[in-house]
Amino acid sequence: MTAISDPGVWNVAIVVGAVALTVASCILSARRGRRIAVRSMEPLAKMAPAVESAVKKGRPVLFVPGSRDLDNMQTVASLSLLAEIARLVAESRGVLLVPTNRSLVMDTARDVCRKAFAAAGRLDDWNPDWVSYVSDDPLGYVARVEGMIAREKPGVAFLFGSFSSESLLLAEGGHQVGSI
Repeated sequence: MTAISDPGVWNVAIVVGAVALTVASCILSARRGRRIAVRSMEPLAKMAPAVESAVKKGRPVLFVPGSRDLDNMQTVASLSLLAEIARLVAESRGVLLVPTNRSLVMDTARDVCRKAFAAAGRLDDWNPDWVSYVSDDPLGYVARVEGMIAREKPGVAFLFGSFSSESLLLAEGGHQVGSI
């Protein structure tokens, strides 16, 4: 049996062809001006009111970008959300705390936050110490962030990115101090 006559090859070819045609037709219709419907995500829509509420109460905003390095796509995605949160905090003139457990994530998060504060016209309000490196050790990282939550009592805690069981501890710590 040759590869061309193998039914598995044809099944894959048909599926790949159908997906390629669908993508091509969507691209062509978008270029012709057809509006593409994008479903809104309710939790993302509630980020701005949550940040405003925390700042009005005089409490900081906590953002944890996960517990993985930049080679993890969830960490990269969380940093794109950090840009929006940092902009909201800058516009509200609040405090943003971003504990990280990887040095590259810390450098990238600092850059993202600095640019967001600059874009909001509040670069003078930016403090690079708000983005800190804690520890590569998962237990040490969680213990330090839990301590930060207990001391700083953030008004809202955003946990984005890739987590293991430490997310349960962080979420409980936020709940104990009344964070959103």
